[in-house]
Amino acid sequence: MRCHNDDMMSGIRVDHLDAAFPDRQLRLWSGIEKQITATAMPPEDEPQPTSAERKAMAQWIGEGLTAARRRPVPKNGGARRLTVAQYRNTLRELLLLDDDLSDILPPDAVSRDGFVNNHETLALSPLMLETYFEIAERALQRCIVDPRTKPVIQNFRVELGAAINMEPCPDPLILGADSLLLNNNDFLVTQTTPNKPFEFTPFQMRTKYRFIEGYRGNDTVRGWREFDSIYHAVFACMRGAHGYPKGAAYSTIPEGLLLRPAIPSAELFGVESTYGPKANFKISLRELPNHGRFRVTVVASKYDDGLLLDPRDKPCSESSEAIAWNVTGESGSVMIPADGIYQCDVYHTSADNRRPELTLALGSRSFVGTLRQPAFLAVRLSAGELRVDCGSNGSAIDRIVLTRLTDDHDVAKRFASFERRVPKLGVHLGLRRDCGSTLNRVGHIQEVSSTAPQSFVFEGRDSQFPSPDVEK
Repeated sequence: MRCHNDDMMSGIRVDHLDAAFPDRQLRLWSGIEKQITATAMPPEDEPQPTSAERKAMAQWIGEGLTAARRRPVPKNGGARRLTVAQYRNTLRELLLLDDDLSDILPPDAVSRDGFVNNHETLALSPLMLETYFEIAERALQRCIVDPRTKPVIQNFRVELGAAINMEPCPDPLILGADSLLLNNNDFLVTQTTPNKPFEFTPFQMRTKYRFIEGYRGNDTVRGWREFDSIYHAVFACMRGAHGYPKGAAYSTIPEGLLLRPAIPSAELFGVESTYGPKANFKISLRELPNHGRFRVTVVASKYDDGLLLDPRDKPCSESSEAIAWNVTGESGSVMIPADGIYQCDVYHTSADNRRPELTLALGSRSFVGTLRQPAFLAVRLSAGELRVDCGSNGSAIDRIVLTRLTDDHDVAKRFASFERRVPKLGVHLGLRRDCGSTLNRVGHIQEVSSTAPQSFVFEGRDSQFPSPDVEK
């Protein structure tokens, strides 16, 4: 006190020291502690404290500094907020909510170092704070269940197959952008009521519509018609199905709808084309909920198909073991002597050398393709009586020859490889326009490896997929 007072300010004034260790004196107290520990103070010509006193003093200062540094520090300035991704993930973890309600927030700014979670860029304006609260309120409204309100469930089933609909809608629909509607009698739509362990309100789709009919001949006056059919709410169509080098992209049989793999495809060729040849089957729906969970169940199987042969393939030389059927009518039967892979050669006559589209039925299976050369098909047949039926567009089929192939035959090897292929099934949800489609994949692509029908389930949430609605 004699050296560090208001009269003799030797660097510091100890008469101003505060034992509460305020923030403004922490560096000063730290310096005093070092001076005492190093025996630099008091000076040599002044009375000295004992070692115990010096140690006790240094310990007391150290404890005071430690307690002071643990005090909460007041924060002045802007408050740091969660990033958009952090807020979205927080809602998902807290509320188990799959809906992305944070899409109305502006994207986070990127710092000079390339990060979006830098505190300097996470400014929180009053407008953004209101938006955060609005999102939280919407999330809670979707998660909090009112036991007095029954959930609404929409359920419908589409069955596919040749002539499956005994009472098809007589009115045709017209779609643009290369969409091909299935024949009205080849699919059937029904609204069913699912079996649930809780009470709910079934949703019934609208079936009464007033459509403009379009031009009548050369008349420029449009006419209107009234329709009452679920066909106008749900209808089935194909997309981009032209251009297959061999066979049709799709065909219907009594058991269902046959689809060939899409070509070209992004998975195989790295390119994607709206109008490329692909057997994309679509169900168009006029009504869907704005939000909610959905499940699509597809019953599918791997078809016991035949391999359509290439123009380079030659017909087998007819021998005594070959099975020939001279076509005298629309159908007949032949006897298959043994199980195995057979090549089917089809001979026809045409006055204009036109290549007919041939539909060949062997037993319960149907094969469709362009007859470019007699070597038409490689197929696996079982021993016994086989029913044969064929038809073409404009050309007369003379005879069909079935020849059993050896295992080392080139066509037999290609067919064996063809049999090992596993089709893949995917479901996409979105919207279509005249210039293309906006579709997002639902779940994962699944393999269809069995020839027996199986159920494949795809689940998601409506709000995660493109919607045609742009306004409320």
